[in-house]
Amino acid sequence: MLRICFAIALCICMVQGRPAEAVPPLPDYNGAYLVQHCHNEDDSFVRGFCLGYIRSVVDLMMDSEVYMLEKPRFCLGDAPLKDWRTAVIDWLKKRPNEIHTSSRKVIVQALNENFPCEQ
Repeated sequence: MLRICFAIALCICMVQGRPAEAVPPLPDYNGAYLVQHCHNEDDSFVRGFCLGYIRSVVDLMMDSEVYMLEKPRFCLGDAPLKDWRTAVIDWLKKRPNEIHTSSRKVIVQALNENFPCEQ
């Protein structure tokens, strides 16, 4: 009897379930996204999100095998995170045509120009 009740309850749960929904794609972060979030002096949460995003791109670059095999693209040393943000925003201000470039490429190129490695 207990097995029958369990089977009925299981069937009811399965019938009432919702159909699977597609997961929406992640937003396409580009230079415009960085300007909007990193240049926001009024909202500390948004600015913090920007700093975290830049940091995550840098961390992924540093941890990737490609970065270790090739000549390093940038050397940040002891530069504070706020200097990374400033470098990215200044790079985009000088190159408004790069506003639709992938945010990851923008970050890497900006840090490469502002924090080059000594040869």
